[in-house]
Amino acid sequence: MQAVILAAGESSRFFPLSEGMHKSMTQILGKPILHYTLDEVVKCGIKNIIIVDGEPETAAVQRRSIREYFGNGSTWGVTISYARQSEPLGMGDAILRAKGHLRKDEDFIVLNPNHVNASDFIPRMLEKKERMKADMVLLATPEEQTWKYGALSLEGDRVRGVVEKPAQGTEPSKTRIVGIYLCAHTFPKFLEKHAGVEDQLEAAIDDFAKEMDVRANVITPTNPSEPVTFPLKYSWDLFKIKDYLLRRLGKRISPKAEVSDRALLTGNVVIEDGAKVLENSIVRGPCYIGKNCIIGNNTLIRENSHIGDNCIVGCFAEIKNTIVMDGSHIHSGFIGDSIIGENTRIGAGIITANRRLDREQINIVIKGKPIQTESTALGTIIGHDTILGIRVNTMPGIVIGANCIIGPHTIVYENVPSNTKYYTRVETVIKRENEANGEVEKSQKKELHEPK
Repeated sequence: MQAVILAAGESSRFFPLSEGMHKSMTQILGKPILHYTLDEVVKCGIKNIIIVDGEPETAAVQRRSIREYFGNGSTWGVTISYARQSEPLGMGDAILRAKGHLRKDEDFIVLNPNHVNASDFIPRMLEKKERMKADMVLLATPEEQTWKYGALSLEGDRVRGVVEKPAQGTEPSKTRIVGIYLCAHTFPKFLEKHAGVEDQLEAAIDDFAKEMDVRANVITPTNPSEPVTFPLKYSWDLFKIKDYLLRRLGKRISPKAEVSDRALLTGNVVIEDGAKVLENSIVRGPCYIGKNCIIGNNTLIRENSHIGDNCIVGCFAEIKNTIVMDGSHIHSGFIGDSIIGENTRIGAGIITANRRLDREQINIVIKGKPIQTESTALGTIIGHDTILGIRVNTMPGIVIGANCIIGPHTIVYENVPSNTKYYTRVETVIKRENEANGEVEKSQKKELHEPK
């Protein structure tokens, strides 16, 4: 068995955290998400792995290169080869890019890079393929809004067809594909027949199902005994992946870390090499503190928080259910249900509002469209290399791009594009009382939000 991991595409809906790297190279608990997925594939005994990426042949990648990080796979005891998809032409095209690396007459599994628990699914799919003598097995799940996805036409678990994004009311079932495909070695021929077709992968599976035996391996998220899958379409999808990885942690404090006797640690807390937790700090697990971090005096790190490597969280800060990425510095204030990109600097007194006044669901605008987050607690998402001045406030669901400057005393009410200066200009005129003629002159203040 071989594996094809699809890690190409623009990741544009993952804004602002995808700038400079593929979204699967976002680091959680000290490793890229793709690292966990590769570990899971190797755990299933698969030794030949093809990664399809979109990295340029020349020029700078970027923040974190897939090829440089994973190399030839020797660290994992496997063989990794690479295929390049230079344009985002869909999953079907990506699989065909890998065709030249696939072993002849050997079946293969295709998966997206966000399946950090792939070993919960792959063995089940392999067993079903063998037991049913099937030519293809698709991982699937119940879905009420199947018109948004690839909907399956089913007879029992037998797949009779696939309809990509059917018109609402015409869906063939309430079951959709969720991104792991166990394919016969003949499947690429069907992809080639549909080259250039929109939704090429779904069209090829639909065609394949009419001639061959295709089965659905359906998982039910509401069943607590079954594993769940984790999407990675939008930046806030990181919260579920982070929570899953944190749940797998035990308590571990590196002997190379420094934790004050007057700090309080409760629950499963991981503190890595070189980290310092200073006096009167409180860290509540599950929680991760990365290498060489400093957690300042009288700081509260609440449950389900993640502080990456080389970060500083200053005195009197409160961090709640937040991902702080590598190299970022935060002074005092409150950051809740937020994601802070790499190498970001946040001045003292920040407040990220994380709930609407009416406690309704928070929507986030991505690519000009409001997207339902299915959460009533969501703060701000800040891109890499951004600077926030003192006393900045952000409204719930605000996205601030990479390489921005947010001026002091600014309230951010709207999304801020990357490479933008956004600040409140305050014009103050002070006039004093004129005792000679009895006139009283009043102070005037003018505030203007001025994005640049």
